[in-house]
Amino acid sequence: MLTIHVLNVGHGHSAILEYNNGTDTVFGVVDSNVPSGETEPRALTKLRELGAKRLSFVCLTHPHKDHFKGLHKIIQAFDGSIDYFFSCPLGALFQHPERLKKFAVRLQEIYKSSQGDPVKEAQELLWIVKWAKEGMDAGSVDWRECAGEHLQLAPTGFAGLSIATILPPNKSKGAYIQQIERQDGFLLGTFRENDISLALQITYGNTVVVLGGDGTAANWTDRRRWERNTKAPINATVVNLPHHGSTRDCPDDVLEQLFAPQGDRAGVTSANGHSHPGFEVIKWMERHAVKPYCTNLIPQCGANAQKLLTLPTLEPRLQRWVREVATNTDQVQPCQGDVSIVVDAAGKTKIDRQFKNACMYRGDYTALGL
Repeated sequence: MLTIHVLNVGHGHSAILEYNNGTDTVFGVVDSNVPSGETEPRALTKLRELGAKRLSFVCLTHPHKDHFKGLHKIIQAFDGSIDYFFSCPLGALFQHPERLKKFAVRLQEIYKSSQGDPVKEAQELLWIVKWAKEGMDAGSVDWRECAGEHLQLAPTGFAGLSIATILPPNKSKGAYIQQIERQDGFLLGTFRENDISLALQITYGNTVVVLGGDGTAANWTDRRRWERNTKAPINATVVNLPHHGSTRDCPDDVLEQLFAPQGDRAGVTSANGHSHPGFEVIKWMERHAVKPYCTNLIPQCGANAQKLLTLPTLEPRLQRWVREVATNTDQVQPCQGDVSIVVDAAGKTKIDRQFKNACMYRGDYTALGL
């Protein structure tokens, strides 16, 4: 049994792979984020709930704070019990000490010259890279920088399923290496980092799940040529949509590329519900009978422009009504909340949600004749 927990971390991404291989249950973490006002990454809380004692792997899709915030706390909690670190192509830093030094110097400059979030981002990213380098030196962690149209991964305990990175293309590495060599002032926190974002394709029991990271439309287009030449389309049953379901990186041709052309399919968006996902993306899924699962409510479904409150002590249906009439509070309004993709060995797939809210774009109201 494979369960992929896509966690509601506000505007950001964090997923846990939980796989029972018949002998053991093994775990992997893809990205982390800590919602505003919280101190512990939700992935760490979830791992404790699941009883994880060891991580087969930790994966960083790209160096944006909404994908790595809190990752160092997860690493600290499992330090000495992590087998692999899979990262986006950061410039072959382990094999090139001088480039690693330039990378560290640039992050230190950001740390010293900035205030607020840039300081924390630079410090945390530097800490993660330092941990990976020291782990490689000590032989306790296997750090792999990943790129290529289909790079097969083999994390401990995940035999029986396929995990491959399908973005970014190999050519994307060059531009980021040049940024490091120049000690580019835009090294951290711009759209350029999306160009090196990993996307994962996970195949189990003939079911394909894609975790899209912040993969760009240009990179998906580039990969499409490889798919045509190899006659190897993605044909995913479930897609955690690239770039939080943004219209920018989920145009129609990319969505058509990602999803299987027919069958029971689902699109999961991990975002705050305000700027992402794009409503055009939700409407595309409705037109193509792809069921959307949004971690947070979007304005078209009743969310206010302001952030809305959570009311965990109230009955769920009453919570939803109160949120819809509330204004100007400090919390994001959850819709489905955490979304778990459950696949058995035969490929049968179901979607579990933290909150069982109905969705008109999934056709949940059809039975009512509305």
